[in-house]
Amino acid sequence: MVTALVIISNPVYGDTWAVCRDLTSKGATVEMSYAPPLEEIVTIRFGRVTYEEGLTDFMAVRARVVSHQRDYRRSQDPPRLIELRFIEVVGSNQLWVDYQIN
Repeated sequence: MVTALVIISNPVYGDTWAVCRDLTSKGATVEMSYAPPLEEIVTIRFGRVTYEEGLTDFMAVRARVVSHQRDYRRSQDPPRLIELRFIEVVGSNQLWVDYQIN
């Protein structure tokens, strides 16, 4: 199980920090402050976070929102766990490509 800090970009809501709770080759489950509509296309930006530079992008992936889930510990809260299915890679820098090859 992989946990990573990511940015979810949406044309309506803008950029939102999220926590990627589970990452596979086909998709990801992220915890966000809101739930984008089902079937919405979003961009997930993975990278390294530093105090000086903010998020340094390694890779960006377009994904479709396929489901909303509630955190079982806070059942009264609105859905915040979002399941995404990857559609395409829209950008990556050479460092990420080198990491995948080696």
